[in-house]
Amino acid sequence: EYNFSLEIQEYQREDIEWSYADFQFQTNTKCIEMIEGKRTGMLALLDEQCIMPNGNDDTYCTKLKSEIPDNQFLYSKKMKGTLFTIKHYAAEVIYDAMGFCFKNKDPVQPSIVEIMSQSTSGYVRDMFHKHMTHMVGKVGSNGSNSRQTPQKGKGSTIIFESVTSQFKRQLADLMTRIHAAHPHFVRCINPNSKKEANKLEPEMILDQLRCSGLMEAVRVSRAGFPVRMPHADFIQRFTILIPPPPGEPKTVAKQMCVSLRVPAEHYRIGNSKVFM
Repeated sequence: EYNFSLEIQEYQREDIEWSYADFQFQTNTKCIEMIEGKRTGMLALLDEQCIMPNGNDDTYCTKLKSEIPDNQFLYSKKMKGTLFTIKHYAAEVIYDAMGFCFKNKDPVQPSIVEIMSQSTSGYVRDMFHKHMTHMVGKVGSNGSNSRQTPQKGKGSTIIFESVTSQFKRQLADLMTRIHAAHPHFVRCINPNSKKEANKLEPEMILDQLRCSGLMEAVRVSRAGFPVRMPHADFIQRFTILIPPPPGEPKTVAKQMCVSLRVPAEHYRIGNSKVFM
């Protein structure tokens, strides 16, 4: 989606005609919505079971079947026990919910956190300072599910933030930073499973390219006009084929494309570039 938005911005700057039909691409947005939904998402249902007195892994799986029925990305009705399958962007993955509730609660006694945050060791205090900051106070406006217990002898409230709530909060902070910057992605590909030099495993490499979305990004780029050249560079490069007529670079580039009999659907003349 990020690459898609960059493509659209480039086309708009150059006044290039385009339509959403030209950039149809597969995403995992629907799957993410199913997992992170505020009320009936998988993470929200897990938090709910952690708060309920009798909530456990079995009731969580029952909730999945009742609250998320007939979803193309979740297969729970045909699975046995606490098993369910999620159809991710890369492939289908089978999960066992046994132990989900316990791990999501991340139980830490508030008295331990309070004692360790008051340690005489600066290293220990720093280790528990952030944890204490997130635990003490009021529930944030992010709507995360939490468990509250009053401290003895104090008016403040200790808030137990579930692992899923921490994950969503940290992910939101990360996305805020990404959208505020101009990120550049470097994708690292493992050439083989044995970490040996001068050895390539084509199937493993291709699988990584598909799972990372790189193949889809290339397809989206090729669906439009992946080659972009400034007018002056285009004229200089193709002068060997046809002498450029006099005039403005944009007009000259267009006349050269017509003279070279380039099909009209294979190029566009932008404000500063030639798209091919």
